[in-house]
Amino acid sequence: MLRKLFDRFFSLVNLILYRPKKVFYVFAGLVFISLVFDGTLIQLWRLQSEYKQGAKEIRGLSQRIQQLDAELLRAQKLDYIEKEARTRFDLVEEGDLVFVFTESELPN
Repeated sequence: MLRKLFDRFFSLVNLILYRPKKVFYVFAGLVFISLVFDGTLIQLWRLQSEYKQGAKEIRGLSQRIQQLDAELLRAQKLDYIEKEARTRFDLVEEGDLVFVFTESELPN
């Protein structure tokens, strides 16, 4: 009984081994199952996702660097400095007309 079972098993293995396509499919299936259960395939997918996210972040940061470089070049010009001083710090130039309002004069 046991001998017949072994003979049948080895005859099946013998049939498979002499057919290259079947050997390839069995091997590919075993490799795929091994990668899935090992977690390597999932880890590879996760790493690829992180790579894409990192590349996207790098592109955004390099655009931000270009914007800051352009702003730095503008900040070196005197007219830009004057404009920023007027808008940010409410500075006025000599000869400018300044209006001062008190709380009682403001409309509701």
